[in-house]
Amino acid sequence: MSIMQMMPILLAAFFVQANSVKLGSWRSSTSSPVAFGVEPPRDDLMQVDDEDDLVSFIGAFSELHRRDSKPAPTLMGKTSDGMPFAPEASMSGFEGALQLSKLAVNTNDFFSWVPDSVGTGAVPEMMLRAEQMLGLALLETPADYRSERAAEHALRLYYHAKWLAERNLPQAAEWRFREAAEIAQESRRTVLASHSLSRLGYFLMFWNRPDEARKVLVECEVLDHPSNHLGRYLYGLLERQAAAASADGKRLQAAEDRILRSGTLPSEELEDERSILQQEIQFWRSAESSPWQCLAAGDVAHTLVCLFGHAVYGTG
Repeated sequence: MSIMQMMPILLAAFFVQANSVKLGSWRSSTSSPVAFGVEPPRDDLMQVDDEDDLVSFIGAFSELHRRDSKPAPTLMGKTSDGMPFAPEASMSGFEGALQLSKLAVNTNDFFSWVPDSVGTGAVPEMMLRAEQMLGLALLETPADYRSERAAEHALRLYYHAKWLAERNLPQAAEWRFREAAEIAQESRRTVLASHSLSRLGYFLMFWNRPDEARKVLVECEVLDHPSNHLGRYLYGLLERQAAAASADGKRLQAAEDRILRSGTLPSEELEDERSILQQEIQFWRSAESSPWQCLAAGDVAHTLVCLFGHAVYGTG
């Protein structure tokens, strides 16, 4: 049977599968978004877009570290009763801002939350202060080194956005993901821009905003970086759902091809879901050729749908 002949079977299978397999933690309104346990190495995220830029990046990075060779200030201390206290007020400069940012995303308990400077809601004061310090330090950076520091700024915004999104603070997270992607592109760090947008796409799906997620993931497609498996997989999921809704067999096949080509995803939960979904797609494709393949299904519902489809539409 051709893909168009099998379309009724594939659509039935799609809806059976959607009801029996959890294809993304964003489907559950009571669950929390997954924490990405496997992130690309920092050097990969900060990769520049061409070799010539890489040479200048290394030189600028070395010069920056010579300029900022002072020991980093102490970030945390303890009071006499053993309670931690806030970072020193005297912390300043770009390196101090980086250290404060790293401390903010590695801390779960904050004494102080303040109104976010980019919208409604609140964010940890330490995080907001780090962002303000990074922005001010960037303005004071000599032009020859500004691209490298801007990329570092984008990377810290990316980590802030992830921290906020994983705690279901969508407004604060969304702005930071978008800002990180924009600054990264201006700094010729396409890898970082692509990963920022794909993470935003994931969280938009979790927040039940699929139309906005699609637009963001299309932006990822334009960047088309081979290391961004998450963006490719998520866009495939959205396309598969749209194809099923419109009974478009060619679109369904293209979406599933995209899912089959996607690589390892950045969390164990998503990777498990991808593996299950790929097995499902491969089963239905192999079942097109013979009703005997229906018996290989691991799900009784799939076996019945498959056999019924062959009985009604025949093989050939």
